[in-house]
Amino acid sequence: MGVEFNMEYVYYFVLITILFTYCGLGLTLLIIPPIFKKYSLLFSPVVGICYVISLGWYLFSLDFGGSDIYAPIIFLLPAIFLYLYIYFQRRNIDQFSPTPRLLNKEFLPLIIVSIFSLFLLSIPYIFTFDGLVGASLGNNDIAIYSTISKYVKEFARTDSTGFIGQSNIRWHGEEGVFGAFFVTAFTSSMFSLNTYQVQSVIPSVFLFFGILIFFVLAKNVFTYNNTSATLISALYGLNPIFYYLVYHGFFSQIITTNLLIAILIIHYTALQKCKTFYDYLPYLPIAILLNFAVTLTYPHMLILGYLPIIGFLMAVSYSSKSTSKITKWVFFVSIIFLATTILSPFRAKAFINYLIWATVSQPGWHMPIFTPDTFYGVFVNMTGFYPVGMLSMFTRVTISLVILIFIIQGFINSYKNDRNIFLLVFTATSIVGVGYLILAFSGYKNGGIGGYKSFKLASIFLPLILLSTLIIFKNITFSISNKKNVLLLLAMTTLVSANFFSAIKSSSFISRHAITINKDIAELEKYDAYPNVKSINVIGISWWNILWSTNFLLRKTLYFSTATYYPASNLDGDWDLNLIAGNTKPSFIEGYILFDNAKSVYLPINSTYKLTKGANTLSWRLGAGWHPPEKSHVWSGADPYSFTIILNSTANNVVIDFNAIYTSLNINNSLVVYLNDYKVAEPGNTSCQIKDLALLKGENVLKFKASLPASPPSNGDPRNLGYALTKIEIQIKNR
Repeated sequence: MGVEFNMEYVYYFVLITILFTYCGLGLTLLIIPPIFKKYSLLFSPVVGICYVISLGWYLFSLDFGGSDIYAPIIFLLPAIFLYLYIYFQRRNIDQFSPTPRLLNKEFLPLIIVSIFSLFLLSIPYIFTFDGLVGASLGNNDIAIYSTISKYVKEFARTDSTGFIGQSNIRWHGEEGVFGAFFVTAFTSSMFSLNTYQVQSVIPSVFLFFGILIFFVLAKNVFTYNNTSATLISALYGLNPIFYYLVYHGFFSQIITTNLLIAILIIHYTALQKCKTFYDYLPYLPIAILLNFAVTLTYPHMLILGYLPIIGFLMAVSYSSKSTSKITKWVFFVSIIFLATTILSPFRAKAFINYLIWATVSQPGWHMPIFTPDTFYGVFVNMTGFYPVGMLSMFTRVTISLVILIFIIQGFINSYKNDRNIFLLVFTATSIVGVGYLILAFSGYKNGGIGGYKSFKLASIFLPLILLSTLIIFKNITFSISNKKNVLLLLAMTTLVSANFFSAIKSSSFISRHAITINKDIAELEKYDAYPNVKSINVIGISWWNILWSTNFLLRKTLYFSTATYYPASNLDGDWDLNLIAGNTKPSFIEGYILFDNAKSVYLPINSTYKLTKGANTLSWRLGAGWHPPEKSHVWSGADPYSFTIILNSTANNVVIDFNAIYTSLNINNSLVVYLNDYKVAEPGNTSCQIKDLALLKGENVLKFKASLPASPPSNGDPRNLGYALTKIEIQIKNR
């Protein structure tokens, strides 16, 4: 349901921005190296994030409660940092003078384009969603983030209440991406909100912070002039890759991208400016803080973040025929990592475990390989970074070739005019580019090159690669007296405009396709106050509902009929969580049926949900082989030959009549249907009617096998499509 204007979202966006800027301002002024003093305001939010995460870790480790108890302590200390800065400035005027001007005129265009970028990103939250809601394009991680953040917010570290004592939530809080959980918990505590309510605000705020620190990287390291730095910051803020991260709720990656930008600024600058080891000393405090925050937030990315720096160092040393820079920098980094280990040996061990996990795990979903047009955001939609349908292959190739020409010419110009910048952009592009191609080809799946890991690498290094590959634009102005400058200005303006179009398409897409948390499911939290409800069976439909039900029933003992991030188990609970029959229309994607209601005792919580004692339930949901659902249908084809529907019964020997309505893309295709690997039907191309299906207690897999593989349609849709399912009907029968 659309709303006129979601003022609540805007209000908390501003408050959270102020909160983290305030948390970092005093500390930034105290520890930032003098060369960056003029950028203190732009650094402050990132330092604020580091401060909140780092202090939060120690307070969490003390085990005397959640962030609801100690958030005020975290909030008050930054005022002391500000006081200390003012005090030391007065006592030692030579060291702290001049006081930096926090808001310089050169920042105003940056702030304007950043706010505009964030407005486009926030259109769905402001004009489509009502109030503060958790929203996602389909990534279920947002529910896990909210649940573990709730644990960090409301429970002590060793608490074993309800589901916390059954699961590995504590492990995730201690050894997982703690920083992402804690910023959510801290923000929720400060504003007395539930964790799910800030799930969609925080990523947007942190993208805003990322644009600001990106500007510093462009200006101070890559030597972009103010106009060029502002324009490429706009390009970064509009890039659909980052929109994709925000709309899917990749909290850890968004935070860590900002921290890695700051790490690159510190180390690249130190390598270019420091002649002796003592010159490195002013960089140590902030470098240690950033390092520690990454180990708390996204540990396995820390080593990757240093690879471009190492490549640049090796190239500079080789070019100068001297190893002195290597010796001093290695000593500098050794101190940073030693200090990081001393700050928390426990998290240092988790850092090693995460590195091991990252090499063997296969998380996420398959993403197509980036071509130049898609990576640089030229007319891209949000269905998986395929170009918008009307672009012909010739147009795409032409755009990509033009971009490559600008990239190559930029490298040539840098090589001729500034050898240091050339080494910087060449090593960054080479290291990240080679790594991306290796991961993309090793991630080959179902005829497509790419994969989740290659996407993660490209997206986390998006700031570095944009600045490196578009270095030709670093000195453009608004002057029209120079033909070359006019060409570059026109090219950059065109690129920004194309990304603006992509941003609009992205915002429109999530407005139409996002799944959100509604007030009814949030009210499940009221069951925490029911003392007679000790344990609950969460009868599975979709992962989304199961995971959010867990979030709101965290204080209860829970059992799951369907495996998600939590394993399925025997349904030994005293109560079943169900929809109220008749009040919610089952969709063609998922649904419930209650039977044996005469024997049941109900505890309704609202018009949608109730706890049922003594009832039997049948639920259904889509299984494997489907594309994301659309408004009136869902396409098979994610697996070329098969797709499944899961039927889950809490009773044994349930007999049903099953009817599915669908349309085949290929009229020559045919289906064979299996129930739990036994053949039960050979339906037609428009419907599947199966009578007297006998279900076992638990999950029953209805598998449809096609004779012909799914294939792309003729309308330009790049997906392989098979059958468009529009309706499911199920009737419970007696034998």
